[in-house]
Amino acid sequence: MDAEGNPIGDVWRARRTQTLLEMFEDVAPDALLIELFPFGRRQFAFELLPLLEAARGRRNPPLVLCSVRDIVAPSAKPGRTEEAVRRAQDYFDHVLVHGDPAFLRLEATYPAIKALSGKLFYSGYVADAPSGLPAGGEGENEILVSAGGGAVGGELMRAALYARAHAKVGGHLVWRLLIGSAAPRSQLRELQAIAPPGIVVEPARADFPQMLLRSACSVSQAGYNTVMDILGVKALRPLPAVVAPFVTDIEQEQMLRATALERAGLAVHLPATDIGPESLAAAVDRAMSQSRFPAGRVPDRA
Repeated sequence: MDAEGNPIGDVWRARRTQTLLEMFEDVAPDALLIELFPFGRRQFAFELLPLLEAARGRRNPPLVLCSVRDIVAPSAKPGRTEEAVRRAQDYFDHVLVHGDPAFLRLEATYPAIKALSGKLFYSGYVADAPSGLPAGGEGENEILVSAGGGAVGGELMRAALYARAHAKVGGHLVWRLLIGSAAPRSQLRELQAIAPPGIVVEPARADFPQMLLRSACSVSQAGYNTVMDILGVKALRPLPAVVAPFVTDIEQEQMLRATALERAGLAVHLPATDIGPESLAAAVDRAMSQSRFPAGRVPDRA
């Protein structure tokens, strides 16, 4: 649908492509940076391929770069992965990988990327730098539990609701559960209604990174942005962390990131199949006990 809610057609695509090409000519950039394409966003090929042809056809072509995160899932459709690699070879000078090869290499999830080894450049993880340890407030010395919506996020929150009673190291602390905006509204009300003493349940907050800096332990899924927040804090001080990744038959990104975090000594990985009050309490106790030992190497951050 377009901005007015009308179905997108060939006329709309042609107009948008022309607008993009005119902007390119007006700006005449020294560098052209495209996010994910050709490894994803294939539905934008109608405008990006003409743009790339225009860039290649200039007398002084700009540097053309593709920007991807640390994990890219290959297409399950026959020929799509080969098409993406071929387009990267034909049109792009470099592929910027927002990750650290010593922590997690892109070919671990996208083996075909080996054909582009000469074009790959690892930028380090890209995240806002924490501004320093803030003064006390909500979240200080608390177990901070965060998750998005969906069944796994709800399961993690329900486990956290009763895990405090089983925890030995973290059982005397306040556990603060931050319900993601994608979760059903009923989930927040339900958990607030049955929360036992020592458990605070509230909606996700804009000051989450600052609360994380003050917290005693982080419990979360393993999405890119959340892991960036955790690594940002770990660059300043040890932060015990438990990650319970969202996993399906076709969605493996968070599991791979969680496994890499545990392998590097940066978090305890709690598999989605093992989530429950007692197992979560044990994972928190393990993470907080490990914090007495030297922390693992924090991956490079841009």
